[in-house]
Amino acid sequence: VCSSDLRINDLLKKFYVFCHPNPCIRLLLKADPSTINQRKNELTISEINYQYGKYETYLRGKNYKKIDTGSGLDVAFEHAIKSYIQK
Repeated sequence: VCSSDLRINDLLKKFYVFCHPNPCIRLLLKADPSTINQRKNELTISEINYQYGKYETYLRGKNYKKIDTGSGLDVAFEHAIKSYIQK
């Protein structure tokens, strides 16, 4: 791969990111780690907690709302809609 090809790829990536506006609010869909572990037992509870920690670290300082997905789809959807309306 030629170095000029890499520069073009970087320019295209930056242009792509530039073309998309920043979201006004971000949603962190979060459920009890033991509930997730029951459905996806290939992930340990400590791995799930680690991933949530990474998500929250990334979102720190950004406008985000946690949505509890352990209460069912209808409740999670309602909370997500309210988050956008109340922003």
